[in-house]
Amino acid sequence: MRANARANARDACDTEIDVANLKWKTPRSKTRSRRAANWKLGDVTTVQCPQCHQPKRPHFACPSCGTYKGRQVIKVQDEPAG
Repeated sequence: MRANARANARDACDTEIDVANLKWKTPRSKTRSRRAANWKLGDVTTVQCPQCHQPKRPHFACPSCGTYKGRQVIKVQDEPAG
């Protein structure tokens, strides 16, 4: 029984498969730069503030008027002259 199993395993290994043989090992820097090329930043999503109608990020306090969900949460200072 073991002889048959060995013969079957040997026959399975005899099938030829064309596999590419590399001439050089690919350096880490080339591999990492290929992977890093797919890391892209997406566009920043903005919505209109219901109070002052300026663009703001969703789920953030408005940087122009300082409101979030209809409440004043940040004290907005006037821009300094100069």
